Amino acid sequence: MPTPSLNISSVAAKSGSHAISKPDTSAAEARQVLRDMRAQLVRADGTISSGYLSINSRKDGSVHLETRGRHELGSFHSDKKDATNIVRDLIREGYGKHLGTESETALLGELNTYLQTTDKRLGTQSFVKLIDRLEKNIAAAEAAPQTAAKVKADVRFKANFNLKLKTEGCAPQAKSQFGKILDSVHPDTASLFKHILSPGVSKARNVSSRTQVVGDADGSMCRTALSAINSGHMQLQEPELKLLAEVMDAEAEASRAYDQKEDETLLAFQKNPDIAAKLDQIVANATFKPGHHKLVFIGDIVHDRFCNNKAAMEPLIRGLHAQGAVFITGNHDVYNEVNPEHNLQLDGGQILQSLIDGEIAAGKKEAENKHYEYTADDAESDRENALARFGNFEDIKLQNGFHGVRQLDKAASDKLLKECFTNAHFDSQTNALYTHNGFEHSGVDDVYLTAFGFLRAQNAEELAAKMNTCDFNATGMGFNEIAKEIPGFSSKFREQENHGIDKHGFINKTAFRPDDSRMKTDQLGPAGRSKDGKAVTVIHGHNAQHGTDGNVENLNARSCDGVTPITKVY
Repeated sequence: MPTPSLNISSVAAKSGSHAISKPDTSAAEARQVLRDMRAQLVRADGTISSGYLSINSRKDGSVHLETRGRHELGSFHSDKKDATNIVRDLIREGYGKHLGTESETALLGELNTYLQTTDKRLGTQSFVKLIDRLEKNIAAAEAAPQTAAKVKADVRFKANFNLKLKTEGCAPQAKSQFGKILDSVHPDTASLFKHILSPGVSKARNVSSRTQVVGDADGSMCRTALSAINSGHMQLQEPELKLLAEVMDAEAEASRAYDQKEDETLLAFQKNPDIAAKLDQIVANATFKPGHHKLVFIGDIVHDRFCNNKAAMEPLIRGLHAQGAVFITGNHDVYNEVNPEHNLQLDGGQILQSLIDGEIAAGKKEAENKHYEYTADDAESDRENALARFGNFEDIKLQNGFHGVRQLDKAASDKLLKECFTNAHFDSQTNALYTHNGFEHSGVDDVYLTAFGFLRAQNAEELAAKMNTCDFNATGMGFNEIAKEIPGFSSKFREQENHGIDKHGFINKTAFRPDDSRMKTDQLGPAGRSKDGKAVTVIHGHNAQHGTDGNVENLNARSCDGVTPITKVY
């Protein structure tokens, strides 16, 4: 059978070697182009030509949408992305306006979710199914305008993705509450939160002894609230569930944009007063109760990128903590870590210059101590180092939720951490040690590197206890202090990448990211086992790559379907 091809020169014009401009066409024309393409892809026996939609510019100047087989030479050329963009615009013009803005967003959200895993290439099978569903929805809307709400619901997550909620990892009432949320949210929203709505269950064990662990929250109240509903620690009524769904939609849009390095959408989310008001109402009307099983948050709850209303986050954390939820301190929870010099109110350029000045001052001091001349080249080198470390300070503000509508000052932030957070948690039920940054053995005796400094411990429980004696706004023992305690430590210890040890020997919480390979049981020394000699599981966040490596599990959202949040039940 010849490769299907459709001349679209009437609605698109070539612009560059591999780029097609946005179609300039009416809704009826756009729909007809899509219908014609669908017709040419479907064989007489009902089967669909296999391949990807592609763009082909002919010598006569005409432009054709066509399909290329999956195994043809050149099947990864950028013209497939061009074809996808053409289809996206045609769908928006042909169907989105007819069904309304909200449905258009949902339909394009479904397409975007699919394209996340296909490098922006649209398969012919998916294209035909999408057009069939759009045509069906259009027909229903035209035949019975009063069923528009049902048509809108048909393009929601449950119809398109058919998620089946797992009751094994959820509190009994969570399924009904999540069902109401799924009836309201957009497809890409439900996809983003899928690992919280339907968490993985790692082991078959008695329900009463399960521990539900939430990865980096990234400042998201949606992640925190959904996880609490899941574990049974919080319950919302229908009006608040609807509000939560609306905030989830806004956060999902901001999250997708942020993942594509489009900061303006995230900035708008942080600054949105309507979202802040909804979060206030959600928390004010929440019911907190003892959980169905244990709930542990792995960190980055307070001052992070998806913060809009930190003032509402405080009573949410306190309400859950009062019912036994465990909050691990993340670097984004420590005011000093995310607010250099306690003064983010300054202009970003002023703070960046202050950080540069600090680097240069430290360099001059080091030169003086070592008796060598500090030159202009040295100053420029330190300046470049500061820029490399801190980059655009406005972006740092964005990542720390600085633009949120409602904030917590240092006093309130420190009080919240002191009263509701812990630096580490050893769980005897799962024989696991929970931290945010993780930790590693120094390779010398019983000395460990943690985000809170060098610590000494003979087992996992002792290490967790030692971490918890450290003040969250200060560092424990620095390199020089531990070296004084252990003769020969300086020559035996080998600093590695991601230790985050500064010039003065102290560990920076943000920069400390030990590799999972350095937290395996055979690398951990005495703290790799509990008091009773059992090998310990290390569960942490912070690092960029989510995954499991032997006894180590990283529950950070990064690099798992973009910034998809993660909850697991152990």
